Amino acid sequence: MTTATPAEYVALLRQVREQSGLAYRAIERKAASAGDSLPPSTLATMLNRTTLPREELVVALLRATGHDEQTIDQWVRARRALVSTTEPAPAESPSPEDVTSRRRPLSPKILAAIVAVFVVVAGALVVIRLLSGPEGLPTGVVRIRSVHSGLCVDELPDADSGDLLQVSCANTYVERTFVKHDDNTYRIVTMHPVYLKGCMGAAGGKPEQGNPVVDDFCHQLGESVKFELVPTTEPLTGYRLRFVESGLCAEVLGASVRERAAVQQAPCDAASKGQVFAFDTA
Repeated sequence: MTTATPAEYVALLRQVREQSGLAYRAIERKAASAGDSLPPSTLATMLNRTTLPREELVVALLRATGHDEQTIDQWVRARRALVSTTEPAPAESPSPEDVTSRRRPLSPKILAAIVAVFVVVAGALVVIRLLSGPEGLPTGVVRIRSVHSGLCVDELPDADSGDLLQVSCANTYVERTFVKHDDNTYRIVTMHPVYLKGCMGAAGGKPEQGNPVVDDFCHQLGESVKFELVPTTEPLTGYRLRFVESGLCAEVLGASVRERAAVQQAPCDAASKGQVFAFDTA
């Protein structure tokens, strides 16, 4: 393979990731099984810059996406050729421009178009409506609390899986905001300290019973990011989080009252205490 610039090389690496169909966290797991280290934050940074990533990161990505050693060698030789003809890449610590995002990197033309649209929309004061109903729900950043246990739904700080579990409400660290759509459905937008903006949805976008409820990059979750908030007074007072795509509900497994109990998709059940949630101002 031949590339004229480091930017072209990185663009081809982005294509490798996209064509694999693997989420960032899935790539991390496959890399680890091959003896490599490629955290999602590192991967997002290397694919969102125009300078050459480190050789070992390139190798880890290619191995994790199923490329053979001969193909990997071609990539390595192409990288070394670019190193010999370009300025040395800067140190790997990310600059402000390299900050990790849950969004897929955009081309400069698309980015410029988005900025132009944003300016027009902002100027017209047309904004996404944050949660304003159903009546009684808070606006802004919220905590999702399991009514039956009094615990909150969040990720663990030391885990990269994105899986949602019950944790102490005092220890939540991912910010969540409801965004209301015109059809009265909602998207739960997340702001992670490392991965930044994302969404809450079904793991891998799969509408399947028993599939974990997770935080991830929004585009990795497909239509599973859309929820109906179904008010209920039985068996407890609160709301069910119903996935629009599957018709399933978010449920604390077994209505457990333990910390670290998993949240999964399950058939909506009017008798299930593990499916009733409340939304508190964070």
